[in-house]
Amino acid sequence: MLLSTAMVILFSIFLTPLMKSLQLSSSQGSLLVSIQNISSMIAMLVVSPLYKKIGVCKIAYAAGLLLSFGYFIYSQADSIIQCHLAAIITGLGFGAGSLIPVSILISVWFHKKGGLALGMASACTGIATIIFPPIFSK
Repeated sequence: MLLSTAMVILFSIFLTPLMKSLQLSSSQGSLLVSIQNISSMIAMLVVSPLYKKIGVCKIAYAAGLLLSFGYFIYSQADSIIQCHLAAIITGLGFGAGSLIPVSILISVWFHKKGGLALGMASACTGIATIIFPPIFSK
């Protein structure tokens, strides 16, 4: 989850330079975020049964690879279509490797007060999204 959270935080920093380098409009840049979020929701729906069959570690590892590959595509992209592909791949990686494996691991590790632990993990992710982009951009 740390990798996927860091990647999402960092994407907000690099979106503006990406838009400038490819001469994308604000609508096109916002569409990339929307595509990531939609593919993330799709991944969350699809991956839940796979966690039981394949295992948390393997799917979380694959999700990290998807995120890395998606951002590699972003780094090499020279068209909006390549950015759409990268957004789909990163969305799938984020959906498969963020909140679902964390909730599974927390339910295994915390027999009592698992809800509190999951709430704290989610809250810290949200706080990090607000605090770190200005720090990283400087």
